[in-house]
Amino acid sequence: MKIEVTVGDIFEQKVDAIVNPAHPSLLAGSGLCGKIFKQAGKSELENFCRSKLQRMKLNALAVGQTIITPAFNLPFQSIIHTAVPKFYQHGVEALTDCYLNSIKLAIDNKLMSLAFPALGIGINQIPIEASAQKMREAIDKINTDLGMEIIVVTRDEFTQQIFSEALA
Repeated sequence: MKIEVTVGDIFEQKVDAIVNPAHPSLLAGSGLCGKIFKQAGKSELENFCRSKLQRMKLNALAVGQTIITPAFNLPFQSIIHTAVPKFYQHGVEALTDCYLNSIKLAIDNKLMSLAFPALGIGINQIPIEASAQKMREAIDKINTDLGMEIIVVTRDEFTQQIFSEALA
């Protein structure tokens, strides 16, 4: 598994799928989640998510749970949505599941490249070091190398450095 950590814009990555730090309701949230819904086509993506939750007989995703949807107007095959924990409410343990379940879902759907943001470090207030460590733990649980490329797209050089050290 090839892992790259870069500073940039997740929407400009040349990957099969991006990971959305989703609100459990799978409705457009704020921050990056809101931008993903807006650029994908908010009503189309929300309607798809709503019907997928209904088929799964759920009102919302559990923290750490993931689903995959089409990317609609975005230049990717898919969007993987993961319900990210709020630090003050859930702590950080479930963040490992967010990273791990996203990678497993990409593998199950035969996606060869995946772009992650640094999950939870924005409005969910997870410390950058904790997010990077949970990604390391998730990657360590993947026992196979299927040639997948993972890009962690950070918003600044400090975050890039923390993730680069954790994933080295």
